Amino acid sequence: SDAVEVPPLGTAEHDAQAIYDALITNYGFTKESSRLLLGPNATRHHIRELFCESFLSDRSQVSPEDCVVFFFAGHGNRRETVARKEDYVGLIYPADVRVLPGKGVDTISCLHISELVELLSTLCPAQHKLVVLDSCHSGEVFQTKSRRSAGVNREFRLPLFKAPSFQAIAAARSAQQAADRDPTGDHSPFTR
Repeated sequence: SDAVEVPPLGTAEHDAQAIYDALITNYGFTKESSRLLLGPNATRHHIRELFCESFLSDRSQVSPEDCVVFFFAGHGNRRETVARKEDYVGLIYPADVRVLPGKGVDTISCLHISELVELLSTLCPAQHKLVVLDSCHSGEVFQTKSRRSAGVNREFRLPLFKAPSFQAIAAARSAQQAADRDPTGDHSPFTR
C-alpha cells in the first residue's frame, strides 16, 4: 500500500514552517520574497515552479547580490542507476509522489536532487545559494558533479564573501536514513 511505501511524517510540515518563520524573523527574508509549500501544496509541479522565470530565475526579483535558501523536509531516497553499480540518483518525494502497485515509488514522480541543484546553479542569478535537505539519503546532494573546485582556503579573506557560492547541508549521508522526531516530538533532530 502507499502508506507502507511512503509513511506519513510527523514533523516535516512543522519543520518547514519553523525554518520559514526563522528566515523571516531573524535573517531579513520577507514574506513577499519567500515561498512556503506545505502538505498537498508541496507537489512536484509547485516545487519545480519555484525555479522558473516567475520566481528564482526572474532577474527582476532575484539579483546577483541576493542569497537564496532552499529547504526541504520530507521523504528522500536513492535509486541505483543502470549505468554503473554503486552510482545512485538522489530523490526527494513531493506530496504527490506516486506509488506503483507491486513496484514501489514511481521514480519519475519524485524530484531528482541533482536536477534541483542544476536548476538553482544555472538559472538563479543569486550570488549565494544554500540547499538544506532534511530527508533520508539527502547526502546524495554532495554526489552531484561540480563544474569547478572550491579549493582550500585556510585564512579569512573578505573577497570570499563576495564570490558566488553554492552550499548544501544534509540531514543524512547518502546511504543513511534520517530521523523524523526529536525527543520533544515537534521537530526532526536535524531541524531542531
